[in-house]
Amino acid sequence: MGEFYGEDGGRVFYFYSASNITVDNVEIRNGKAANGGGMYNSQSWPRLTNCTFSGNNAGNQGGGICNNDPYPKIINCIIWGNTAASEASICNINNYNLDDDPSLVARWKFDEGEGSIAYDSAGDNNGTIYGAQWTTGQINGALDFDGEDDYVNFGDVDEFEFGDNDFTISAWFYTEGGHGQYVPPGYGSPGWGVIIGKYNWGVHQGRQWPLSCPACH
Repeated sequence: MGEFYGEDGGRVFYFYSASNITVDNVEIRNGKAANGGGMYNSQSWPRLTNCTFSGNNAGNQGGGICNNDPYPKIINCIIWGNTAASEASICNINNYNLDDDPSLVARWKFDEGEGSIAYDSAGDNNGTIYGAQWTTGQINGALDFDGEDDYVNFGDVDEFEFGDNDFTISAWFYTEGGHGQYVPPGYGSPGWGVIIGKYNWGVHQGRQWPLSCPACH
């Protein structure tokens, strides 16, 4: 992985009216600017894959990335530990709305703050909350899972049948004292920590995407 650092208090990447650009497998650190400390995209559509944005700062918004009227493609990236007066990780201005991205299957912000429904802001795949409690999150609200039997059920959704196609699942989570191990009812000892899964335990078939986090063991 290559590393790019901000020098003399400047941002790391700036793209203007650019397309067909790929930034792959790099760490983007210590950038500083009014908006978009790590990267600023103006009318640009870069493809970001396997990148890490951390330690960047913006005086106004978008410590990690600030997008001004683009639709960047962000795939398998880590954006954490950035700071800004507002929207420390990613800011989108000029009416850019992530929920309008046609490639987005579902998005659950977990920011309702009350009730038993987690709403899908990109579609209609709303979920029912079991056990998890509302708490303060990175952006607005969040759900607190006990690591034992709390979960959100979104039902049997055909859109989650990805088959052999490429797809990305991303989540922000905070752990306390290691991670819990999900155990299906009646299936013995702990198995794995699951972010999202689709499974029929009665017939032992389905899909699951485990949590993989070295700091969570």
